[in-house]
Amino acid sequence: MQNSLFEIHVEWLPKQSSLSPDARLARISIVLNGVFLTKNTNLFDNTQPDFLVAAPYPMALWFLDNWWRLCFEPTPDLPTTDWRMSHVLSAAGFGYSWPTIGFQSDSQNITISSIPTLSADVGSARFCNAYTSSIPLDTFATTIFSFIKNCLLHAADADLNAIYTAIQSEQADIELACYRTLEAMLGFDAGQGNEDRLTHLLHLALEYDTQTVRELSRFLYDRPALEQEMQAVRKGEIGSTMDISSLNLDSLQVEQTLHPWDTGYALAQQVRCLWQLNGPVSNETLCERVSLQAKELDRADRDDALGLGVRREDALFSFTFAKRSRASTRFMFARALCDAILSRKGHGDFLTMTPSKTARQKMQRAFAAELLCPILDILQETDSVNDKDAIDFLAEKYGVNARLVESQLANHGYGQRARERKLWFPETVLETVGCA
Repeated sequence: MQNSLFEIHVEWLPKQSSLSPDARLARISIVLNGVFLTKNTNLFDNTQPDFLVAAPYPMALWFLDNWWRLCFEPTPDLPTTDWRMSHVLSAAGFGYSWPTIGFQSDSQNITISSIPTLSADVGSARFCNAYTSSIPLDTFATTIFSFIKNCLLHAADADLNAIYTAIQSEQADIELACYRTLEAMLGFDAGQGNEDRLTHLLHLALEYDTQTVRELSRFLYDRPALEQEMQAVRKGEIGSTMDISSLNLDSLQVEQTLHPWDTGYALAQQVRCLWQLNGPVSNETLCERVSLQAKELDRADRDDALGLGVRREDALFSFTFAKRSRASTRFMFARALCDAILSRKGHGDFLTMTPSKTARQKMQRAFAAELLCPILDILQETDSVNDKDAIDFLAEKYGVNARLVESQLANHGYGQRARERKLWFPETVLETVGCA
C-alpha cells in the first residue's frame, strides 16, 4: 500500500490451522514520511525491527470502529479517556503491544504523532520513534482503506466486512455522511448521538450551509438559543458592520496549503502590505480600514468565546463577539476579518469564530497573530525569546496577550513553548492509553 506520505505495510505470515482467520499474524509497518513509527526494541531477543508482529485484524477493527471520529472529531483542550481510546492506536487491544500513535483531525488534515514507549510499560516491545507530521484527510483515508481491503483479502471476517461496507455506504450518501460527520464532531461514536438534535442540525445545514453548522455544531447542540442569535445577526439586529472593500481581493492569494496556519500567515502578510501597515496597529487604524468606528470594538454583544457574522452585501459584514479584554477583542476582530476575506473568496456567507481546533479556526488564529503581531517584527525587538519581561513588553506594545506573543514565537520554532507545539497536547495524553 504505497503512499508518499503515509504507508501501512503488511507482510503476512503463513496461516496456522489452529487459529481463526482473524487471528492470522503479520509483520506490520507504519511509515510516515519515511519514518517507521513501528520501529521497536524486541525485549525477548533485543533486536530492533521496523515492524511489529501482530494480527492486523484488531488494528483494522479499531480504525473502522472509530472511523468518523478519527476523521472529524477535533482535539479537545483536555482530551478525555474516551477521546484517547478513539484516537490513539495503543487502545486497539487484543493482547498485542501496539505503538502509541495519535491521530488528530482538523476536518481537512490528520496530524499523526508517535511517542516512544515508557520504560515502565509492560509488553514484548518498546517503540522507539518520536515523530509528528500532518497529511491530508484524503491521503489518510486512502491508506487506511487499502489496509482494510488487504485484511479482508487475507484474513476474511464477516464482522469486519460488514462494518467496512456500512462505512462505504454512509460516505456515498451525502445526507448520512453529513449526519455522521456532525455526530463525530460532537464526540459521539456512530449511532450514539441524539437523533432528534442531530436531525435538527442537518436541517440547519440546509438553511445556512454545511460548513457553518459543522463549525458551530457543539454549540448549537447544547444551546438551541444560539439559533436565535444567528438569525439576529443575519437580520442586522445585533452586532457591528465592517466594509472590506478597501482590500483589493483580486490581488489576495488564498492558497490552500497542507497547514492551514501557513495560509493564515501568508494572507495576513498580504493584508499588511495592501494596507501599508508597519509595526503595531492601533484600533483606530484597523477600524478606519473597514469603515468602523473604534468604539464599536468596545461593544459587548456576547459573553462567551464565540464570534458570529454574516455577509450582508458584497463587501459588508455584520459581526458580533464577546468583549473580554482589549487584547482578546482585537484578536477576535482580526479573526472576523480573516473569515470575511475567505467569505468573499467563496467560503460561505456566515462567519464563525470558535475555540475549536478545526482548519478554519487555525487559519483565523494564524492570520490574527500575524496581522497584529508580525513574527519578524517581534524577533527584531527582543534579544531573548524566553525573557518574560520582554514578552510582556511586546504584548503591551502590540496590543495583544502575552500568550499570543509566546505562541507566535513557538509556532515559528522559538522559545520555551516551541517543543510542546509539536503536539496539540502534552505527551502524557498519549502515554496514558492502552488496552490489554
